Amino acid sequence: MTTAKTKEIKWLSDAEEHDYPAAESYLSLIYNEKRVAGMIAKLRSAGIVQFKAKDIFRASHLSLLGISNSHIYKDKEKIRKGIKLSPLQLVRDEQNGKVLIADGYHRLCAIYGFDEDAWISCKIISTGTVNVTPLTDLLVANLVGTATPSTWYAGLSSNPAPLGS
Repeated sequence: MTTAKTKEIKWLSDAEEHDYPAAESYLSLIYNEKRVAGMIAKLRSAGIVQFKAKDIFRASHLSLLGISNSHIYKDKEKIRKGIKLSPLQLVRDEQNGKVLIADGYHRLCAIYGFDEDAWISCKIISTGTVNVTPLTDLLVANLVGTATPSTWYAGLSSNPAPLGS
């Protein structure tokens, strides 16, 4: 339930350094070490975006923690004092249709207590990528009339250049 919107929530321009090991620890419970290392690298370079608190909760499928939680209490105090919070670190788990909160769950719960419609600063990445560049190239070439599928495929080399050349 939304309480009075008494304070504007202030955000740091980037995640704090200690947030990355916290995200890594959580993600390591779900994914293997190599995949987690890649995710953390992507989170470090991800830009800041914003989503509403209530939407993050809905997408995460998580429950709101109670105000008796000590971490939530500390984050609420930061909000009351106007201290800037670190952006959340999110991972889109498209395969399972949800968002993982890799770091910032307590901050999200604290903010939701102030205003469920509050805009939350986040870094968000996806769990996997698909290389669609060749297909995109083919579609664009076909649309502008510079190639048909047969001429485009014929232009591909069957003897690619060795790496490092």
